[in-house]
Amino acid sequence: ETDPWKNYSIGSNTGDPGLMNVGNVNMRLNNHDAAWSAGTMASTRQAQNIAPRLYNSPYDKDDCPAIFEPYVKHVEMLCRLWERHENVIGVELLNEPPLAGLPNVVE
Repeated sequence: ETDPWKNYSIGSNTGDPGLMNVGNVNMRLNNHDAAWSAGTMASTRQAQNIAPRLYNSPYDKDDCPAIFEPYVKHVEMLCRLWERHENVIGVELLNEPPLAGLPNVVE
């Protein structure tokens, strides 16, 4: 199997999604292994690279189907899941979103 996320994906029955943050090597490599716990994810190279792509993806012919449409499907899934609970008044999509394009403060 070449899918590094399969063991941590819901519904695959191959691993525990609760271990995604610490169990998946991609998560650890992409957040410098300490950025998540230090609260510095927004300043990592990955966040600064993906943020402008996410924000511009509805208007880009390649990123719209690759980034925007899957993101919208994910948001729809979250809303459908939580709409059954009368105590839920909203779904926060981006908590403290990165501004994007900041200089590399990691190096």
